[in-house]
Amino acid sequence: MGISERKLKYKESFKREILDAAKKLFLKDGFEATSIRKMASEIRCSPATIYLYYKDKSDIFYDLHKEGFKILIGQLEILKVIENPFDRLKTMGLVYLKFSQENSDFYELMYAKKTPEKHWDEGNKVYTMLKDIILQCQKGGLLKDTDTDKVVMMIWSLLHGACMLSLQKQLECITSDKEMATDNTTIQSEDIFNAYLSLITLKK
Repeated sequence: MGISERKLKYKESFKREILDAAKKLFLKDGFEATSIRKMASEIRCSPATIYLYYKDKSDIFYDLHKEGFKILIGQLEILKVIENPFDRLKTMGLVYLKFSQENSDFYELMYAKKTPEKHWDEGNKVYTMLKDIILQCQKGGLLKDTDTDKVVMMIWSLLHGACMLSLQKQLECITSDKEMATDNTTIQSEDIFNAYLSLITLKK
């Protein structure tokens, strides 16, 4: 390995340390209470060193935001091998719910702060993916032919709400269904998602 390759590897490794420390502090103390100085103390370096990699803590936060969406979008690649659009829709919802449970740290950061960019590229990728599937379901007579964009927002809002209620351990506190009130919050969220799909599905 040459000198330039070693330097690049070191930079990537150190940047990972910064992001891991930042994620820990953002989740523990919140965005406002977290500082570059605290991050530097966490990884035992000077604040000036971190500024060589990031201009401010918002820049670091946004990198974590993008990383979370990158993981989610990578997991949604499985949709490409599913032919039936309604099955793709169900699978997308279940993958989204599972992602929020297995990557709760990233999920909370992905929606914890307004994106610094005017155009939300990460969110738009998920939105477009969901919209394309719903359009195919509507054209195939599988879903009611209502305003597609409104259906997209309703489904995403439902999924996000179920995810947050589960992550905050609030879902099991408000349900009156004792069988549903289990420790398996993923199953609870899946039940909510499937119940909504049954409302917008065309009955044959």
